[in-house]
Amino acid sequence: MSLCFSLFSDVMRKIRAFKHWKFAIKFVLLNFLNNFV
Repeated sequence: MSLCFSLFSDVMRKIRAFKHWKFAIKFVLLNFLNNFV
């Protein structure tokens, strides 16, 4: 039970980190385009 829960929380943490990285990359690309244009 505890092992399964730790595995699940680890997966959720990875998904959250991935979403955060996608948002950060999108933010950087928008800033780059605004500065370029």
